[in-house]
Amino acid sequence: MSDFEKELSNLINRYNQENASDTPDFILAQYLLGCLETFSETTKARDLWYGFKGLSRSQAEVIVVEQKKYSGINYPIDDGSSTPNTPNAMKDLPKGGNS
Repeated sequence: MSDFEKELSNLINRYNQENASDTPDFILAQYLLGCLETFSETTKARDLWYGFKGLSRSQAEVIVVEQKKYSGINYPIDDGSSTPNTPNAMKDLPKGGNS
């Protein structure tokens, strides 16, 4: 059992989420991990079907700005002033890509 699976199982147990279905927390954790894996594979298959190769950095920045505007969530934007210890949502995006 991975650390994440243990933590997920503990979280399910802490909030008594296993009670509604009378299913042990570790089984629910395994189910949810399976859902995450299935979702990941499904989105990869969708992207392959549509020939989606990812967003360019500028396209991703526009999406983050729009999400911030409409959701009220303060997404970090790379304005060039971040330090190595500052969360930065844009730092891991590839440069270039589809424009």
